[in-house]
Amino acid sequence: MPPQSCYKRYDMTQVKLFQILDGTLLIDAPEAFDSVSLSEMRAIAESIGDDAVKTVIVELNRTTFLDSAGVGMIVKLFREAQGCAKAFSIRGATAQPLALLDSLQVRRAIAIE
Repeated sequence: MPPQSCYKRYDMTQVKLFQILDGTLLIDAPEAFDSVSLSEMRAIAESIGDDAVKTVIVELNRTTFLDSAGVGMIVKLFREAQGCAKAFSIRGATAQPLALLDSLQVRRAIAIE
């Protein structure tokens, strides 16, 4: 994580959003990325259109559970980023979230690092 002077942080119940000043919007997804966390993620989707944002990264390194609602939100964020001509990727997915993303062939459309 960059030094505090390099980002704005919006703390929500489960989702942490970091807008890094170099134009990267880093979304730190919750431990359980499911329908319960969707309302917070919808609010984040609105910030993708900000002119200062050039790249969007969904960080899944602390996510241990991902369901279809979470995948749907990732796709929604991806489409929002595409519509605003922003780069988009998923980073840090492991175990069950990675297995689900792979089984759905998400890599065909979205970069997974």
